[in-house]
Amino acid sequence: MDFFFAFTQSSIDSQAEKVTDERDRYIAMKSSRKVLLITNYVIGAACFIAMFLFAVFKWEQLLTVTITLCAVLFLMLFVVIGRNSYYEKHE
Repeated sequence: MDFFFAFTQSSIDSQAEKVTDERDRYIAMKSSRKVLLITNYVIGAACFIAMFLFAVFKWEQLLTVTITLCAVLFLMLFVVIGRNSYYEKHE
């Protein structure tokens, strides 16, 4: 449903304001922040484990996994920075 609403004319924020109150928005912000934090920890740990295993076993597949996971972490960082700067300017 969220994917469908992302391409509608009215924004998700304006649709959500009609049916939510401040407490619901606070809970959603808090839970999404925790999910992002947990995801960062899991991907970061997997990246370091893959890097350590590559150092031990010298399997090229582990290097590919490490580079991919690090790229995902950097992508998440750039998206968070971009969204933060956007919301600071527009809200």
